[in-house]
Amino acid sequence: MATNYHAAIRYRVLDKCLAQQNVKYTMAKLIDECNKAVCEYDPNSDCNISVRTFRNDIKYLREIARQSYIETELEVDLESKPGPNGYWYSYSRKDYSIYTNELSDSEINQLKAVIFMLGRFKGLPEFDEMEGLITRLEDKFQLRGNKERVIGYDQNENYVGSEILTEVFTYTINKQVLKVLYSPFADSDKEWIIHPYFIKEYNNRWFLFGYSETEGRIINAALDRIRDIQPTNRNFIPNDKIDFETYFDNVAGVTVNDKPIEKIILKASKYWLPYLETKQIHKSQVVTDRTNGILKIEVIPNNELDALILSFGNNVEVLSPADYRDHIKEIIAKTSKIYSGV
Repeated sequence: MATNYHAAIRYRVLDKCLAQQNVKYTMAKLIDECNKAVCEYDPNSDCNISVRTFRNDIKYLREIARQSYIETELEVDLESKPGPNGYWYSYSRKDYSIYTNELSDSEINQLKAVIFMLGRFKGLPEFDEMEGLITRLEDKFQLRGNKERVIGYDQNENYVGSEILTEVFTYTINKQVLKVLYSPFADSDKEWIIHPYFIKEYNNRWFLFGYSETEGRIINAALDRIRDIQPTNRNFIPNDKIDFETYFDNVAGVTVNDKPIEKIILKASKYWLPYLETKQIHKSQVVTDRTNGILKIEVIPNNELDALILSFGNNVEVLSPADYRDHIKEIIAKTSKIYSGV
């Protein structure tokens, strides 16, 4: 486990002890306090802090205290004084602390929520650095009440695309043109020159959107289907046509077809309608007839919408338009043949 947030724990413990001038904390006693705190937070770690580490921590805290004098004109130092059991350490001012908590209760609750969200990235490349940041925030503002997780996220930690997510993210923010070897599920391998613009997650998969020189259009590439990705020295073509903040507004999922928006009328079963009201098929969804369970959505049909509607089984029926109803009916008929052995 990374030592960067172990250091944050030690600093907090040392700072608390150094502020208590009525207790004479020797090096041995301070090291013992730090060992206990680190072991409590991380039982599987090596809790034996070395003398060298302790001295470096004291040096760091002394520098912070002196910096505080420069910034606030509050004269303070970290002192070491001889005693019967060796040198003992304290701040030169009573109740001084390098830590201040100026957040309101509301701000602390908001920060806790942000930390919970950051926890979703666990298991992704380079999470160690973020984990250290999270721990420092928890320590700085005393946010950790207990160590039990109370939120679970629907996350596929074995997702193949996770291996290159950080790499693709870096290329995208640096506007670096890429040479990509891509393997579609039902087609031969393709080699694309992509100008990366945007990365989106859907249904536990990540997708890269960008302009393909090879095909002369915007494409999306699932990260788990990328077999090789290399930066090139080509000049980057900036995105001046698509606003990705609104690009997906008219679809379910990530596939934006060059087709018109359609008004699709659905009928939900009596017991399924309340579920669809709390978890909409699409944000355009409107209940037009509650008695009969009639819903309307306005979307561009795509494979993700097909899969979503079919996932409801016999609880949701497509009423119109006729061509989309026939399309879903055909998929169901083919599925029926598979299960009937025809």
